[in-house]
Order: sequence, then C-alpha cells, then structure tokens
Amino acid sequence: MGDDCCLLLQTFDEYLAGFFKRVDKDRAYSTYEDYCLRRRRLAAFLEYEYHVKAIPFKEPERDFIEEFVVYLSTVKGPASGTIHAGVKKLRLMTYNGV
Repeated sequence: MGDDCCLLLQTFDEYLAGFFKRVDKDRAYSTYEDYCLRRRRLAAFLEYEYHVKAIPFKEPERDFIEEFVVYLSTVKGPASGTIHAGVKKLRLMTYNGV
C-alpha cells in the first residue's frame, strides 16, 4: 500500500470533519450524529467481517455492500429502512470522497 493510498475509515473521518464544520450553517448536528453512528457501524463491520481496523479506500463493490447489509440485518438488527439509509449514506460519503 503506497503513501498516497487512503483508507476507507480515514476518508469517512475526513468527510465527517468537513461536515461538522458546516453544522449550524447548512447542516444539522443530528445529521452529523447519525453519520457518526454509521461510521461506528462500518468500523464494527470491518472488524467483525474482515478482522481489520482499516481497508484501502475504493468505491464500494457490490459484494462489500451486500456483506454490510447482511451484517446490519443479522448482527445489528435494525429495520430494513434503517439498513437502506445506512447503505445510502455510505455510498454518498464514498462518492464525495472520490
């Protein structure tokens, strides 16, 4: 892995830092908190599924997203609408990070 390679959670953290700067301007703190929850769930998924704390950043592949959905629905157990919202936010964050 080269020095210029970004990590998925590092990219998520950078996105959150930028988002936090916009809180009370054009973003709500409750949305920031929700994104932080999504980040924690993603970190827990990486440790649970891959036994790692970091992976290289890339656009999420279908298999990765499907495994994340299975993890959320079986291990974390939220409703399907919550799962969809979490995956949508992951995609949004990663598209913004590209």
